[in-house]
Amino acid sequence: MKRIYFSILSFFLFSTTLLFGAEYTIETVPNVHLQNAKAYVSNPDAILSPSTEQQINLLLDSLQTKTSAEIAVVAVNSIGDADIKQFATALFEHWGIGKREKDNGLLILFVLDQRKITFETGYGLEGILPDAICKRIQTRYMLPEFKTGNYDKGMLQGLNAIHHRLSTPEAQDELWVQSQTAQEDWGKVLQYYAITSLLFSMILLFMIRSSVKSSKTKDNYEQYRALSGYKNTLAVLSFIFPVFVLFLYIWTSIRLKQLRNKPRKCDLCGSKMRKLNEEEDNRYLTPQENTEEKLQSVDYDVWLCDQCGNTEVYPYENRYTKYSSCPQCHAKAYSLDRDRILIAPTPFSTGTGEKIYHCAHCNFQKKSTYIIPMIIVASGNNRRGGGFGGFSGGSFGGGRSGGGGATSGW
Repeated sequence: MKRIYFSILSFFLFSTTLLFGAEYTIETVPNVHLQNAKAYVSNPDAILSPSTEQQINLLLDSLQTKTSAEIAVVAVNSIGDADIKQFATALFEHWGIGKREKDNGLLILFVLDQRKITFETGYGLEGILPDAICKRIQTRYMLPEFKTGNYDKGMLQGLNAIHHRLSTPEAQDELWVQSQTAQEDWGKVLQYYAITSLLFSMILLFMIRSSVKSSKTKDNYEQYRALSGYKNTLAVLSFIFPVFVLFLYIWTSIRLKQLRNKPRKCDLCGSKMRKLNEEEDNRYLTPQENTEEKLQSVDYDVWLCDQCGNTEVYPYENRYTKYSSCPQCHAKAYSLDRDRILIAPTPFSTGTGEKIYHCAHCNFQKKSTYIIPMIIVASGNNRRGGGFGGFSGGSFGGGRSGGGGATSGW
């Protein structure tokens, strides 16, 4: 008797599987739009006939061309015990249905074993397809046919009603106004950005001019140092305000070059001094300064008075170098020489590493150990919210769900 019961139960489960198929999750519902830009119907269980699927694709492609609205239809046997509305919202967000700047998407989800259909609308369609209209389309055009098992006719009638509503002059005007509003918003953002950039640049220019003016009583090197601090700031700000700040950055660079090469007078005899070239100035530099020049961490300018032999040496540090000041000799020749693993980390214990620093001038060396974190093994079942949320993808326009729509059962 137990064998008979077991056989009946197995047959029932096998028949149910054949009838309703596998339970779909957000990730496993096929996004046919990825492979074919003119395909809008995901029908993996063949609930809709091929001819109906083709008619819907032609209808929705025409509607997108005419109004830019994106509509996706999904018909599956089962999504398990998941709530159809929550599933639709998550799938809508996962695929990004609708244009990003308009959010004019619509998802129609049909789940056979729950005997339910739901509409999920984007913000941009809620005025044209409010919840009450969505409910009316379902109850008037779709549910009567679904109750008799004529899923093809019910789906076509519902989509024709949606097509008619979105194709009215009033609806097209509203969609056009949304597009214009998005363009105007971007125009205002760009206008505000341009005004802010100009004002900010004028403030910077005033500060730079004031700094240079206050340092005119000083020598060329002091003026150079006063102006060089602004150049580093401008280099960063040029990424934020590229148009105006970049102009100031270029002007500052030219001015710094002029100050560095501006003729000098000897403090001892008042004669005009001569700036030596890179080969000549090496004879007047200390061993430490020559090392820094070879490493290009500091560039030295040497000015010579041919009348009395007086020399003046000016250091110009390279801010974009790996070298820092040595703790022992203070030459800008100290850098990381090696970084090695002493004890490798595992999923159960931390590891140990060692960094070795070396000075290219005095050969001073320093070792520093550090802890390497344990290896984290990723979990193979890291799903959130029962399979909803946290996903991205799809080949639609990147629209967002507004949470509107309606759900009906038969």
